[in-house]
Amino acid sequence: MPPLTQDRNTPRAEGDDRVGTLGLNQQIFAGAMLMRNAAGDLLEGATALACFGAGVAQERLSSTTAGVTPIRYRTGPHRFANSSAGDLITKADIGTVCYIVDDQTVARTNGTNTRSPAGVVDMVDAQGVWVRFDEALTRAVKTSFQGGLSQASTAYLRVATVIAASQKEQKYAWLGKIPNVREWIGPRVVQNLQQHDYAIKEKPLELTLSVDKDDIETDNLGIYTPLFTEMGMSTGAQWDRMVFDTLKAGFATNCYDGQFFFDTDHPVLDENGNPITVSNTGGGAGTPWFLLDVSRAIKPIILQKRKDFIFTALDNLTDPNVFMNKEFIYGSDARANTGYGFWQMAYGSQQTLNAAAYATARAAIMGMKGDYGRPLGLTPNLLVVPPSLESAARKILNSEYATGGETNEWKGTAELLVAPWLA
Repeated sequence: MPPLTQDRNTPRAEGDDRVGTLGLNQQIFAGAMLMRNAAGDLLEGATALACFGAGVAQERLSSTTAGVTPIRYRTGPHRFANSSAGDLITKADIGTVCYIVDDQTVARTNGTNTRSPAGVVDMVDAQGVWVRFDEALTRAVKTSFQGGLSQASTAYLRVATVIAASQKEQKYAWLGKIPNVREWIGPRVVQNLQQHDYAIKEKPLELTLSVDKDDIETDNLGIYTPLFTEMGMSTGAQWDRMVFDTLKAGFATNCYDGQFFFDTDHPVLDENGNPITVSNTGGGAGTPWFLLDVSRAIKPIILQKRKDFIFTALDNLTDPNVFMNKEFIYGSDARANTGYGFWQMAYGSQQTLNAAAYATARAAIMGMKGDYGRPLGLTPNLLVVPPSLESAARKILNSEYATGGETNEWKGTAELLVAPWLA
């Protein structure tokens, strides 16, 4: 249409009443939770992806064609049934996004990426969960945050094993011994794994941002979209920061046997059961680099997660921060920490990274033995370096020829991981 040349009586929506169209083959009951699909049509709440909670149906209707049948629904806070066990929503989840299970039930988690967001938990009582439906805000902020989260680096998975914890401090007594198969002669021999009292205690983690309420109401949310994306990326990158910080700190941090993770005197037993010491470090005082065997079930670093990052929103008009300061507050929080696995699978050095030092590191790992002289059969397959050592590492692993013109015997013997977090 052409631009206005006179005043216009522009319709305005009042309150929480809305009208949408149903998707294909829907049977909707009054009071049911509705979700919007990628085509913009409304569906009954169900476990599905690529949808967003829209509101509550105000009438009973069915459809046979998508995008034709209109239905009245309402936004704002409504109460639905709570889930149970690990998906039970509690008062601690107020302000966080909950997820659609069916047309009358919500859950605390996304069900391992099988559920769509319903809305924000407004209240929790004995009868259920009050979900506040604000589709535009949930979609814009949540999508930006999740988009950034999905873009975050996952390099930490190359060097760390992720373990789900059920308590604040998780013990790893089994780290004291790598079990070994033996020839079965006579009765079974039970291998006792309770060797050490190594534990990892969780740390609380959080990231919080505030947005001016007036900017949201005047439709300036697009200005903040990159900020929410960056918030998601920063949240996702936290695991990289923690894991590689832990790897770098291994020269001065104890592991399960009471020695520094990278140390010259790890205690083991020789063939005759006598105590001896073994080294997994080249020493030195320069830029650190690491050679690892990451082919086993337990990698050199343990990332212990008790609660993964959850997106939280305090943007209800009745929230104190909105009422008093005109601020919408968004945050994410988690509970996790890092620790060390088997030191035998890692070699750390602060010597100059060259072919001779690499050969020493490789031989050290491949020669590792468990108690009573048992070879562990380790083969290092990942060289981890900071950006400043990338060139030296590539020459060792990729060059056809060594510095003297002879064939480079170390070409292709490991993959290279350049970790910016080690800079």
